[in-house]
Amino acid sequence: MIQRIRRRFILVTIASVLVALVLIMGAFNFISFQSMRTNADLLLNLMAENGGDFPDRIPDEYKGIIGEFSSAAGIIDKDDYDDDEVPLASDGKIDEGRQNERYHRFSVVTDETPYETRYFSVVLSPEGTTTAVNTGRIASVTSADAARYAKSLKKMGATGTGFLGVYRYRVQPVPEGTQYLFLDCTSDLYNSIYMLILSLMISLAALLLISLMVVLFSKRAIRPIEESYDKQRKFITNAGHELKTPLAIIDSCTEVIEMTEGETKWTSGIHEQVDRLTSMTGELISMAKMAESDLELNKRDLDLSELCRETLEPFGLMAEERGLGYVLDITPDIPFFGNEQTLKQLCSILADNAVKYAVPGSTIVMTLKKKGRRLLLSSDNEAENVSKGNRNELFERFYRGDTSHNSENKGYGIGLSMAETITELHNGRISAVSEDGSRLKIIASFPERGGSARNIRRTTKQQEKYMKKNAKAQDDTPAKA
Repeated sequence: MIQRIRRRFILVTIASVLVALVLIMGAFNFISFQSMRTNADLLLNLMAENGGDFPDRIPDEYKGIIGEFSSAAGIIDKDDYDDDEVPLASDGKIDEGRQNERYHRFSVVTDETPYETRYFSVVLSPEGTTTAVNTGRIASVTSADAARYAKSLKKMGATGTGFLGVYRYRVQPVPEGTQYLFLDCTSDLYNSIYMLILSLMISLAALLLISLMVVLFSKRAIRPIEESYDKQRKFITNAGHELKTPLAIIDSCTEVIEMTEGETKWTSGIHEQVDRLTSMTGELISMAKMAESDLELNKRDLDLSELCRETLEPFGLMAEERGLGYVLDITPDIPFFGNEQTLKQLCSILADNAVKYAVPGSTIVMTLKKKGRRLLLSSDNEAENVSKGNRNELFERFYRGDTSHNSENKGYGIGLSMAETITELHNGRISAVSEDGSRLKIIASFPERGGSARNIRRTTKQQEKYMKKNAKAQDDTPAKA
């Protein structure tokens, strides 16, 4: 139980960290790419306003954060502007708030941008003939290449802006026809890919480091749960043993009353309820004592088919007494590595539950079969008041299907909870489902052979270590004179 909680804690923590890293790094790379595209479109807009080329002087409204830094550092002086352009405050100084409004764009456009940017443009006539080509600011594209790029966009029916390979383009009408502006974004795209790879590497390293730390500290994190679970088991065990004494006394006193006063319906009722409480207390103690370490030490290779057949066949007589049909469908010779006693208990719980709650005159089908790499042990019976769909609430402790809790069917809502515990301790899972709203099917699914070869070897080594430890302890015990 504790090991399953620990594994689940580790998986949930690592999955949460993975989702957080994916979202953070995904948002970072998306914003970075969007910023690159926005800056490229800003340059294309500036070129479009100037006939496909950069102006001699970059307008101030296109300058971004660099301008703000210059203003804040006092580099910009009011003498640099005409009197009607200088944003002055009432004291005659530059109004920093209004000055910053002039540089509202977060862009990298400066006066050096025209000399750092690689671009070309093409003008096509309405008939598709090349009328003008400008490749003076790029060395890797010839005039023929530029014309071919433009004609490809025209053939695709491209409008507005977009990407053609590593080039960000803009299409705009001009008096001569259509102008195609191309901006080389190779460096920006390379930086985006580099940042993507770098962020993936950082995320992977962070995930591995966090996973290692979670594995190392998970035992300490769940220690309070482990202590609480142990205290709960001890409490149930101690309370169960304490209850046995007063129950035995009540039963004995009732027998004395029957010997002196005679048997009545009241004394019979007391006997019946004492038996029920004794049985329920025994089941609770069994669940509390069902420790994973104890179960692991008593696992061995066995024939699951023969075990199920021997355990399930006697329930056919019970079913016959209640007027029920009873069918066993067991695939022969299925090997399994498990605890014989608890597996027999699991079979008994499933069969007993089916016999108790089956509709009179219906047929119960108990099945053991192999499906792929899983082993399926199931009970299938027609039941009353069962709703369609998953019914996994049946495995809750003290859950009773009949809300009236009448005593016609003696049960305490513990059996299926024990079945779930036994199944999980054998690395399996159990479920209850009604496909048609009339029949209830409970399926215990186990991995082939009861677990992976690695887990079986680990358990076998634990058993050997335990046996050697006991043998050594016996050898060290001094013999009595």
